[in-house]
Amino acid sequence: MKTIIQFDLISDIHLDFWVEYSSNLRKHNQKVDKFIDLILPNEPSEVLVIAGDLGHYNKQNLIFLEKLKWYDFQYGINQLDLDMDKIYDHWKSISNDSVLIEGLPRLVETMYAEELTKLKNVLHRSDVIVTHISPDWSKVPLSDINDISNSFYYFNGRELLSKLNKKVWCSGHVHRREDYIIEGCRLVNASLGYPDENGNIPKKIMKVIHEESYI
Repeated sequence: MKTIIQFDLISDIHLDFWVEYSSNLRKHNQKVDKFIDLILPNEPSEVLVIAGDLGHYNKQNLIFLEKLKWYDFQYGINQLDLDMDKIYDHWKSISNDSVLIEGLPRLVETMYAEELTKLKNVLHRSDVIVTHISPDWSKVPLSDINDISNSFYYFNGRELLSKLNKKVWCSGHVHRREDYIIEGCRLVNASLGYPDENGNIPKKIMKVIHEESYI
């Protein structure tokens, strides 16, 4: 008997870039409603998974939700032979996360180790794994393989993927939709991204249907 899993998936909505916040609640709700109409699939599933980066303003995010991160920097260390300080300084200079997220100390390695432990504890009993950062950098375009910023768009999850045959791993952060299999695990990225990356027309939420026979 086949096991069939179905859910809707999106990430990197960056709501505050698509819907300008307004103190006029009625007008703001109208804008959010219009945005939701654009991204909802024709036949929504019972479950919607949002794999991170909903928006930077919690009040706006709550309105959106009611209507309906983790880095290890290993790409730069392993692939580009860079040290942690150089990667961190680069992250601080170009990432919206470093500008818009306040109060977080620089504890990258400690935070990564803690989150990895949590992840390992649930993998064996999970059919669908959701993280914001992708565990695999094999799909980095050749034109970008020397880009240090890859260090904070992926983490080194290869040892985990080899244990996840016939399971699904959903992630985002990289604003490029992908659906492929590696080490027997299906990796799906259903990111939306910023308006200027989409011609100011948002893509629909992705429907994911997964069967054991998919592998």
